[in-house]
Amino acid sequence: MIGRDQQHAFLRGFEPELVKLMFDTATAEQLEAWLRLSLELAADNKHLELISRLENAGAVGSRFHLAVRQGNGMLVADTIKRGESPDARDGNGDAPLHIAGARGDVDLVRLLLSSGADPNLPDRKQRTPLHVAARYGHAETAGALLSGGAWVSPFLDSESCSPLELAVRHGHVDVVAVLAKHGADMDAAASTGLTLLHLAASEDMVDLLQCLVAGGASLESRDTHGSTALHIAAEKGAAAAVKVLLALGARPCEFNGDGLSPLGLACKGGRLQAVLAILAANHRNPIIENDVVNLRFGGEPSPLELAACHGHAHVVRTMLRHGADVDSTDCPYQPALHRAADGGHVDVLKVLIDHGANLDAVDTDAETALHHAATFDQSGAVDLLVRAGANIEAVGEELYTPLHLACRFRKREATRALLAHGANVQTADENGCTPLHSAASNADAQVVELLLRFGADTATTSAAGSTAADVIGHNCDGEELQAENIEQLESLLICAGLGDINND
Repeated sequence: MIGRDQQHAFLRGFEPELVKLMFDTATAEQLEAWLRLSLELAADNKHLELISRLENAGAVGSRFHLAVRQGNGMLVADTIKRGESPDARDGNGDAPLHIAGARGDVDLVRLLLSSGADPNLPDRKQRTPLHVAARYGHAETAGALLSGGAWVSPFLDSESCSPLELAVRHGHVDVVAVLAKHGADMDAAASTGLTLLHLAASEDMVDLLQCLVAGGASLESRDTHGSTALHIAAEKGAAAAVKVLLALGARPCEFNGDGLSPLGLACKGGRLQAVLAILAANHRNPIIENDVVNLRFGGEPSPLELAACHGHAHVVRTMLRHGADVDSTDCPYQPALHRAADGGHVDVLKVLIDHGANLDAVDTDAETALHHAATFDQSGAVDLLVRAGANIEAVGEELYTPLHLACRFRKREATRALLAHGANVQTADENGCTPLHSAASNADAQVVELLLRFGADTATTSAAGSTAADVIGHNCDGEELQAENIEQLESLLICAGLGDINND
């Protein structure tokens, strides 16, 4: 975009021609708009001689507003006395009360109100003077408007914001206090669907939280997701807000619509300071009937399990120090060790193991954390768990070992890690199938080659009497199974001593 100095340089000397062009060719509406804009600019710059010339040329509406902008009460009063409407709008659609409200000129606001100005007159964006005063934090002006008849009920602008919401959004505690004194609903929903308490909590606005609650806002109000303000503060990591809400009486044992407590949300997001704030409050006032540290709803994860699942080792360590159950296995839950293994969170696994996590603990499918690491191809987790003493030959339902699962789900890195640690390639599941059967049925030549390299027997048959060669591609659909894959697998198995392949 060309800068203003360049524009001036290009047009310098042509000013008279531009003015002549405007007067000769512009429509009446265009000329009126141009004169009005010129008058407003002259007023803003206090160019009195130019103001007079423009008014003589037909420009209207700004001398009054200039007086308002300058806070010249005498001129405003005189202009109104001479017949100007106290609600006359300028070219932007602003009435004098909007201008005075934005400036925080309480004396001028009172003068305009006493002269009959409408305190609820909306501008082009449906903002009343109270909206404007609230937006810019002018508490005394807001009070004057309210005393002069401004509506305290949530009159909404074009963005569905009330004066109270604007005051909260911009952190104007004094304005909120004035609105509360005049009966504003502290539990009114904001334009986002949150309550104002939720909004203040999400932004860590401590003074506003205290002001809203003092004005009647309920700590138990919930948003559309069933979250209280404490849930929101914990989720956002607004630790100061968490402390204040707890001190004001917010309940840390409430669940939101997703079945998560405030502590659970803080753990999920790795919000350590919020976690510490909740734990400190619980330490000062233990909730005997509901252990906040291990609190869970139905089948949802505990706070510790949420932290482990999302890889927050620092939070996991803190939770364990405050009494979190490292091996909670109540059905239908997965222990924290399993959840960390799913995501390959090695740092979390180390913390859990250092705090005595049971490496042989199983989930509802009778699978260990090592099974999970294999299923999700987490080779680093496989290595750590095996070195820490996890049973590499542990069997889950259907007698699957971790190696079975790695081969079944085409997890090549996990397969390599398990084989490197000595996993038995000949272990059979309840159907008599070895890991080689699983790899062959997936037509996974790389895994088949790995297994053969570590001694897998191509002649081993399943309970149904099938060798690995017999089940090539059985777990593949037509798009996955290609002729070259079959040929490659057959070649591998033949070279390993299979002999002729039965293609039937």
